[in-house]
Amino acid sequence: MGVLELCDYPPAAVSMEASVADAVRLMLDVHVGAVTVVDDEKRVAGIFTERDVLRKFALGGRSRKIPPSAR
Repeated sequence: MGVLELCDYPPAAVSMEASVADAVRLMLDVHVGAVTVVDDEKRVAGIFTERDVLRKFALGGRSRKIPPSAR
């Protein structure tokens, strides 16, 4: 079995100009944990994941190496 056989179609994708809110809203709407980021020609430019949201927003820019108790 190939990977594409397990993928949803159409793939969840946002444009490079999409906001974080747009990407998160799409992930929630289609019940996925990641969306592809595509350019104007629909070529994949990146992947935006739930982990990206947690790492960049939940930590508020703080280093992951500093334990919460040390802050």
